[in-house]
Amino acid sequence: MASDVEANKRAVVTSYTLALNDKDADAASVYLHPHYKQHNPTVADGIAGWRAMVNWIKTERPTFSVEIKRVIGEADFVVLHVHMKENDRDRGRAGVEIFRLEDGKIAEHWDILQLASSRPRRGRWSLGVAPVAHCHRRPLRAD
Repeated sequence: MASDVEANKRAVVTSYTLALNDKDADAASVYLHPHYKQHNPTVADGIAGWRAMVNWIKTERPTFSVEIKRVIGEADFVVLHVHMKENDRDRGRAGVEIFRLEDGKIAEHWDILQLASSRPRRGRWSLGVAPVAHCHRRPLRAD
């Protein structure tokens, strides 16, 4: 079972990186189940929907990138905690990407996104670490 979880984690990380950083729809699609379901309402179901999303990012957002902060796997699920940015100047968004795998292929995907913190709330940053530009600042206090 542990080896299946590790293989699932590798499949998700590889596909996600190929799709969103390399913007290679063909290479990323190899990791998708033929009956892929997308729960983000802006992306269509199926491999064709995934390819269309990747190709749109490649054309419309060529500087878009994602940094994976954490990878969590359990049974047939893999969860990524990510930092998405439009470009180097963008503070970006913190995201949680949830994938369900079937037969070693990505069968379903859900995502949750929020703007990345410009200041810590309750002494915590949305990505778990302070951005380099903000490391010198003290956390806000609710005195």
